[in-house]
Amino acid sequence: MLCRALRAGGLRHVYEVGHPFYRAELAKNYGPDLTEAPVSKIVDRLKTAQPREHVAIKLFYPDMQEIVKTRAVDDFTFIYLERRDLSSQVISILAMWATGRAIDMPVTSLPFDTMEPTERNAKIAISYLRSNRRLWRSFLAAHPVHNLFTEDVIADPETSFRNLSAYLAGYGVRLETEATSDVVRNSKRYEQDADLKAELRERFQPLLATLDKKAT
Repeated sequence: MLCRALRAGGLRHVYEVGHPFYRAELAKNYGPDLTEAPVSKIVDRLKTAQPREHVAIKLFYPDMQEIVKTRAVDDFTFIYLERRDLSSQVISILAMWATGRAIDMPVTSLPFDTMEPTERNAKIAISYLRSNRRLWRSFLAAHPVHNLFTEDVIADPETSFRNLSAYLAGYGVRLETEATSDVVRNSKRYEQDADLKAELRERFQPLLATLDKKAT
């Protein structure tokens, strides 16, 4: 959703490199070798092909680590999106693993041998998310960063993107907040599998109750 919103707001080159739609687009526009290319190669190709354009890429932490092994990131501008409520993210991951899909794409890789949302799998999700947050925060502590929270973006996209627009303006990037906000207002992505998520939340309530729901 964030990638689509940023494109609607005027950023022409926005990609989620782990998504097959964006990978296919990259391969079509910048070379078929990018279909399976490492993220560092995609970054270098985009910077060479669009030297005067602003390029935005949605990354996971392993992608970022791959990039820093090959190049400096002093010219990167970081936006960090996370949820305040870790339990809701755990439920989303369990639902994703159980259904075999993540919003609009299939899930083909699992960290265990069953898709059934068991307590063991819930603990795996919690461990993964906590580790991912720690690693990102440790890395970003050395860089300027704008923090976005999913709950704020959904509840008040205008304010969230107005603040983001002000931040990006300092880097010469213009973001149209109304068009960006419209994408969020019209999105139903967080309503997907609502019944399943409610059932999972009830099933794992004792485990979820132990989580700190604050972002810090």
